[in-house]
Amino acid sequence: MTTMHVCTVVPVVFCPFPETGEFACIGVIMCCPAIGWYGYKLIKANERPFKRAAKFFDQIDDSIIRTAIRCAKQDIEYTIDMATEELDPVVRNAAFQNLIRPREGFIRYGNAKAIMVEDYRAALEEQFKSIVHRNFIDREGYYENKMRERVQDYLTSRKISFHSKKRYEFENGYFSFNIPFVLGEKDSAKLIKPLNFVTKSNNETMEHWFKWRTRFDYLHSVGFDKERILVPVRLPEPGHASYDAAYRVFDLLQKHTMTVNEDDKKQEEASVVNFATSGASV
Repeated sequence: MTTMHVCTVVPVVFCPFPETGEFACIGVIMCCPAIGWYGYKLIKANERPFKRAAKFFDQIDDSIIRTAIRCAKQDIEYTIDMATEELDPVVRNAAFQNLIRPREGFIRYGNAKAIMVEDYRAALEEQFKSIVHRNFIDREGYYENKMRERVQDYLTSRKISFHSKKRYEFENGYFSFNIPFVLGEKDSAKLIKPLNFVTKSNNETMEHWFKWRTRFDYLHSVGFDKERILVPVRLPEPGHASYDAAYRVFDLLQKHTMTVNEDDKKQEEASVVNFATSGASV
């Protein structure tokens, strides 16, 4: 039987200006009180979060951030050493609570949250990636959202009406997905779906394409031909990790839909407006 553990996760933050309350997450501390396990992870000077913090607090010398991280490490390790030597769980918890208490100074601790995990050591790494490296942000989804906002501006500024996030269902409801912009009704409806193919790798780009190729195939099967679907596309620069796959995918996409490259914003706007108002090819 799988054993689950309740753990407490607390961000470690660097807050050099108490007057503004601005801070940067520089690490994570985590404990599992029931078994007396404690762990932590702090950023290193060669990591992106350190560079991000240094850039954000550009009025502070990098050495101050390094010193703050070193002090946090000493403080955390002292608490962990004391807590792990203590058999009484009440005393262990008191030591941990004393560490993360509200305090003044460059190093502070964020709001604690409880999580339930099977592998607490792996969970520490996951929490570090999420809280410090911000892996919770879907970069590809983030950019597609920006593209959708731009398309929406093109349409609303010209008072072009559309249905937002209309859901299409197939196979008696077993398969469904949303289209962000649907113009017109039923047999005359036209669709706009921005796609971002700037990803971390060729593999991720191909996976994104396979997902939407299947959806375009379903739309074709119910009467949406190529001329009734417009896809604004974001493509990478030469040398990017997903460059080869992105342009291969772009060639394939043009067999399924009308397309426009977002690189030229004026052309993108003209194509979206022309598609929405006339249905003519773009």
